Amino acid sequence: MNKEVLLQNGIDYLEGVARFAGQAEIYEKFLKKFPEDPTFFNMLSALKNKNYEEAFIFAHTLKGLTGNLSLNTFFRDYLTPFVELLRAPADVEAVNSSLDELKRQYEKTVFAIKSAV
Repeated sequence: MNKEVLLQNGIDYLEGVARFAGQAEIYEKFLKKFPEDPTFFNMLSALKNKNYEEAFIFAHTLKGLTGNLSLNTFFRDYLTPFVELLRAPADVEAVNSSLDELKRQYEKTVFAIKSAV
């Protein structure tokens, strides 16, 4: 695993391993699975259907997942504020204006993980 690629893209490998009780192999296993996790796309589907309550649940789940994996830039700078926009009542205008950047950052994070393998 190329730790430098991860770090350059806001993913703290050492912090992530620490969250997994120092078990680097287990952390890497879960990190490698992140790109296939459907939660982000489930959130997008809920947003497309204007189901903001369901989108919030998926976004909040994704927030926990990204936090546990130490995907810090995506988690802290993009996803956490997005989750707050979805809190009842959702700020629909702000959600829509933030969505493209959230998608870009998600794709950047996934690319970094795939590149680091």
